Amino acid sequence: MNDYYTNEDMLAYSGTLIVPIYEEDPVPAFITEALSCDLRAEIRRTSGALTTVHTLGKMQPNILCFVGMGKKDQISYGAAKHALGCAFYAQKQDCGCWIDAAICDALSPEEAARAAGFASIYSTYRFTKINAPHPKELTVTFFSDAQVEASVKDGIQIAQCVNHARQLGNLPSNYLTPEAFVEEARRLAQELSLSIEVLDRNALREMGAGALLGVNQGSGKGAYLITLTYTNAGDAPYTALVGKGITFDSGGYTLKPRTSMSGMKYDMCGAANALCTLELAARRQAKVNLMAVLAVTENMIGPDAYTVDDVLVSLSGQTIEVTNTDAEGRLILCDALTHASNKQAARIIDLATLTGACITALGERYTGAFTNAEPFLQALSDAAKASGELLWQLPLDEEFRQQLRTSTVADLVNAVPNGKGGSSLAAAFLEAFIPEGVEWIHLDIAGPAETNGSASAAKGATGVMIETLNRLLCS
Repeated sequence: MNDYYTNEDMLAYSGTLIVPIYEEDPVPAFITEALSCDLRAEIRRTSGALTTVHTLGKMQPNILCFVGMGKKDQISYGAAKHALGCAFYAQKQDCGCWIDAAICDALSPEEAARAAGFASIYSTYRFTKINAPHPKELTVTFFSDAQVEASVKDGIQIAQCVNHARQLGNLPSNYLTPEAFVEEARRLAQELSLSIEVLDRNALREMGAGALLGVNQGSGKGAYLITLTYTNAGDAPYTALVGKGITFDSGGYTLKPRTSMSGMKYDMCGAANALCTLELAARRQAKVNLMAVLAVTENMIGPDAYTVDDVLVSLSGQTIEVTNTDAEGRLILCDALTHASNKQAARIIDLATLTGACITALGERYTGAFTNAEPFLQALSDAAKASGELLWQLPLDEEFRQQLRTSTVADLVNAVPNGKGGSSLAAAFLEAFIPEGVEWIHLDIAGPAETNGSASAAKGATGVMIETLNRLLCS
């Protein structure tokens, strides 16, 4: 719950007040005068630094939480989200936020308000332990003399959809099973009046989605291709968001070591983020035609599980020799990419926690990007910069493609033993399933899909790229 008031009303607010402050700015005169002291030396102003001041009854706000915004010439919407997020993350009770103190030449009133709204939801999110009561949500009161309520609400809506993806990612895999994922997709489709198609094992077998079914063979749970469709741009072509939804990844018979098994519940974050990107577009009533194609299953061991040296026949008809059962994400994605193409998507963006090699190359903060359409990727890169998310293009060329065509029994191998540039090899595999004329971007979110926690966000799934993709799709 949120309230909106003017700066004059702020002086009568009795809770904790978040006060943004830049390195160049003095402490506001009304605060200095009310407290009868010079706080210049006490206030930390580097980005995200917090300084708590108890007013001891000298002002109506009983606590001032100064949050450093850094230098004005270095501020951006993304930097403002982080700095304000640090302040909101530290709050345990209802609080207020003085938006106008964040506004400067480099940060418009609308951007400051959107950043404040986003941070108030994103940074106060906590996953509630299983069977524990849900805590009371914080009430945040926003103060501004500008007409920014709509921007605050927009920031809140973005964060709510991002948090939906985080919540799905944080659920244990015995709670977010493939079947539970299907039910969540159905629930969302009903709520937002979206069309939905759910293809189960029988339907997948009938249509010939052998790559997805191959990965599913070791699981006692189902395999699904879920397609949700949002139409609000007339006869305009569709963009497809294709998501990897491995609800738990054991590695199959190429079994992961114990230390790599923990956290494999997050291997469905690509599907969750694709789903919630479409959700945000629908809630914003964006003028776009969009589909989310989600490949959902587990990768487990069992008497019927697929093994190394097996050959799978994909939905496209191309055959694949399995050289690594832990390279399963690209197998379920290739059938999902073909399904999206068969539904006449003109542009496809896939999201997947696909390769550890991408983390090795870029660390845990950057999304790796690959494309067959440079202008399309440039537009996405611009959207990422404007949203404050980190994106980096990695190479994709003929040498990587040729390494995948070395099988003596199939058209492709799903992985190159001891291959170098693993994330590029995975992207080259996926590219083989993109028809000519379809613009395509592959986003490897293996690094930034989850976090160990930061000054502005709780540990767990992050919902990475949802805001960026919406900025691209809605522009």
